[in-house]
Amino acid sequence: MVTAIGTRTFLPTFALTDNNVHIWSASLEQPARVVRRLAAVLSEDERSRAERFHFANHRSFFIVGRGMLRTLLARYLKLNPQEVQFEYTQNRKPFLSPSHGVHDLCFNLSHSAGIAMYALSQNRRLGIDIEYVRSIPDMDQIAASNFSEEENLQFRTVDTNGKRQAFYNCWTRKEAFIKAIGDGLSFPLDQFDVSLIPGEPARLLSIFGSEQAAGQWSMHELQPAEGYVAALVVEGNGCSISYQEWTQLESIHSVEEPK
Repeated sequence: MVTAIGTRTFLPTFALTDNNVHIWSASLEQPARVVRRLAAVLSEDERSRAERFHFANHRSFFIVGRGMLRTLLARYLKLNPQEVQFEYTQNRKPFLSPSHGVHDLCFNLSHSAGIAMYALSQNRRLGIDIEYVRSIPDMDQIAASNFSEEENLQFRTVDTNGKRQAFYNCWTRKEAFIKAIGDGLSFPLDQFDVSLIPGEPARLLSIFGSEQAAGQWSMHELQPAEGYVAALVVEGNGCSISYQEWTQLESIHSVEEPK
């Protein structure tokens, strides 16, 4: 239930502990009225970025994805979505402005083919990646250029029926780790190993050949929807993961629609 006092709106809030990771997913395909309401919480910079998209559906997806991020973070920060302030790394990865005085709330997001996923934690770096599974004609060449030597050895053992799944397993797990450490593509993709065989647990196996370094992270396979592959990497071990799909976008905030 939303309670308004004066011009400020108080929303139900969410809470994290050091051992929690919250995963949220949402469809980016929303009615025009929802897109308008979410656009109203964006900053001027975000609206400008949205306007630079050539295709209307890409513009809409950006608005919904960023508006949803603001709305989620506002619930944890006990703010209105419009009050959430971001700063950016050199790789354009958003993080909360120090002006909020909150240094322990970590978040990451990913989207693909109309689905967005958000991961939030307290005092734990994390990365999430989602990919829509589609045909890739040069899959073997991409693997040869980006996977590690050990990953390519494993990849070549997978039969034709499981090869696409193995490719996306590896790709999302590597992307999630890169996003967790915050180095973007400057970190060599072929210098760490992840599991990829379909049906086997998601694992970070080694970093620069060190199993001990890999053991400082935990990796999880996520199943957001039919036809998608996703992975989560979290700093440390022993965390509990809760997953929720947000389907009630109409009620996520009470911002008035522009007239």
